[in-house]
Amino acid sequence: MTGDTEPSNKTEPLQCEYKFRDQYGVKGKGEQCAEDAHSDGKCILHINFPANKDSPEYEDIAAKKAEKIREKAEKDDFYFEGAILPAIDFSERSVLGFVFVDATIGGVASFTGATFKGRAWFLQAIFEGDALFDSATFEGRVWFTGATFKENASFERVTFQEDVLFDEATIKWDAFFQRASINGTADFRRADIAGRASFGETTIGRDVWFVEARVAGDILFYKAIIDGSVIFDDAALDGKIWFDEARIRGDVWFRYARIGGYLSIPSKGAQKSEVGGEINFRETRFLNLTAEEQACRQAKEYWKDQGDREQESYYSYREMDARRRAKVWYARYPELMFKYYFGYGVSSHVVLRSFLLTMFLFAGFYWVFGALLTIGELLMCLRFSFLTIWIPAYGIESAKPAMSIQTIAFIEAIIGAFLWPALIAVIGRRYLGG
Repeated sequence: MTGDTEPSNKTEPLQCEYKFRDQYGVKGKGEQCAEDAHSDGKCILHINFPANKDSPEYEDIAAKKAEKIREKAEKDDFYFEGAILPAIDFSERSVLGFVFVDATIGGVASFTGATFKGRAWFLQAIFEGDALFDSATFEGRVWFTGATFKENASFERVTFQEDVLFDEATIKWDAFFQRASINGTADFRRADIAGRASFGETTIGRDVWFVEARVAGDILFYKAIIDGSVIFDDAALDGKIWFDEARIRGDVWFRYARIGGYLSIPSKGAQKSEVGGEINFRETRFLNLTAEEQACRQAKEYWKDQGDREQESYYSYREMDARRRAKVWYARYPELMFKYYFGYGVSSHVVLRSFLLTMFLFAGFYWVFGALLTIGELLMCLRFSFLTIWIPAYGIESAKPAMSIQTIAFIEAIIGAFLWPALIAVIGRRYLGG
């Protein structure tokens, strides 16, 4: 009919079905991706690769994804939330508003020498290949929260002008931060690192958090400069930990941590480290007894230099107990007496408890057996027991010639010969600066 519009066979392209996170960070509850769908209801960036990497279809998808990445980069559009990408290379680029939340990079991700202006988000990102950020600069805060690095994560000589967060991240190989500069906090809480974590010669402006983290390899803070504290509370650390020549303004805490290797925080010598706060191994569990002895010796020397006798005594006690437990069984178990009865000569409450227990226990023996001097009253027995501990010869000379009383007094005198010097030693160490 004249004037009628011919029907069109042309159909509008379908919109990508992928939905971003909402303002509260909930997946799939935000806005829908505005790109046209390529296949399976998803745009070229959000569709999965074919299973067969050698197939022509895989090569075609990879080429189209790479082309789309180039197009977005030319427009300074670096929003890749939820994208599934091949290997990428943003080396030496200046990037603004970088969003890689929930993204997957199938190959090497190279950001060497890049400059990230503003904040950068890598939350829940997956790096299938090496992640290379060497010599990059992050001008804003950076989130790697929950990210997974299936190969090495390299951040050598990187500059972080604000905080960097790796909390709950998984790094299945090594993490390198040598000679990096972190002006804010370095947060690795509940992170899982299967290899080494190296911070050699790194400068960190605030605290370093490894609370509840797990690190299977060695941790190196060699010559690091940290203006805050280093916190490893409740962490599981299987390798060696080195703080040689490090300078730490705050504390070094390993409370309730599990340490499998050696821990080096030397307070003397050429490798001396400087700690401005406190070194705390309270309730720390060492799997290697030699490592525990060494670490507690270093902590003892540190607290001795600080003039804190209580802390010095605590780590001296743990040092000697670790040394005892490392011995063969026929030497280890007899020496339990020195731990529980004499407190290794450094634990005041153990020695005082043993002194009072011995005095009352032997006073009871004298009272029950009687025939002590001419008086069997309990108070006199306590007096006699006290004097026998304090002046061993007194009890032996003053006891009646009954064999049982002389034997008991002789045993108490031998115990007293060791006990009262231990009591004097702990009092002198704690209160008199001995």
